[in-house]
Amino acid sequence: SVSQPPLLESAGMEPPADPVDDSEYDPGLSEVYSDVRFRRAMSLALDRETMNEALVLGLGRPAQVAPRPGTPFYEEGMEESYAEYDPEGAMALLEEMGMVDSDGDGWRERPDGEPFTVKFDYFVITGASTPGTELVKRYWEDVGIKVEVKQSDVGYWWGTLMTNNINEVTTWWLAGSNANMLQDWFLGPSMLVPLWNRYTTYMDSPDISEEDWETVLQYVPEWQREMQDLRNALKAEPDPDKRIEIGTQMWRLQAEWLPIIGIATDTRSPLVISADIGNVEMAEELNYNYITVMEASEGWFFKNPARRSP
Repeated sequence: SVSQPPLLESAGMEPPADPVDDSEYDPGLSEVYSDVRFRRAMSLALDRETMNEALVLGLGRPAQVAPRPGTPFYEEGMEESYAEYDPEGAMALLEEMGMVDSDGDGWRERPDGEPFTVKFDYFVITGASTPGTELVKRYWEDVGIKVEVKQSDVGYWWGTLMTNNINEVTTWWLAGSNANMLQDWFLGPSMLVPLWNRYTTYMDSPDISEEDWETVLQYVPEWQREMQDLRNALKAEPDPDKRIEIGTQMWRLQAEWLPIIGIATDTRSPLVISADIGNVEMAEELNYNYITVMEASEGWFFKNPARRSP
């Protein structure tokens, strides 16, 4: 059997019905990924100018994940947060963490001395998905971080990898789609970080025991608790000025702690859709164009079906 993060028995949690071979929970990996110095190092290791040219024909603007300038949540410095190409600075942060190549094989070990490999599982959303992932692999390996890339089927990714709480890195190459802080996949209680997600999922549960709640808290850093609390407040706050204050603080936390690492913004993503197809334009509001096209085509319909009859 494989080891899993502690189950919350009072909440009725059960282990995955079909655990996969690489789903064993490893506290040593969690220690690395939870260290903000690692996330900052991985951000500094990326050459965004080159990636912008290679992936989106130079049509975007290299930047960290941040609100666009001129929008209410934006503050100067958010786009630039750890976004410069500084491999030397990245390596200095890794050294500070204690991630060094102790055995001379060219790859950095974890602070506890165990081998370290970033498992980078992804599925294709846009044309930038595969070449972008390969570029990230190259830049991270340039600073001594071994990366194992694997493209997964979308059904396997959601149905198996997510439910097994895999120790992994992932990417969503959304080709410049706007970031919406109310979407479940972005910031706050991200579905991409199951142990963090427990905080919001069970914070108001009448069934969870005090012991299980303490277990939840030990896996959720204080800054992430604040981000999730702010996200819930943003949903409920009717006052526009207070919403801007709440949202701006969420973005400050993103800029400081980097739960998500961005590459470029203001990119162009042409998408040609027949005016006769329904249930596609609704994706515009959430910037779900590619996700809708690639994963939800079963929801399309013809507005004038008679014109399509044989």
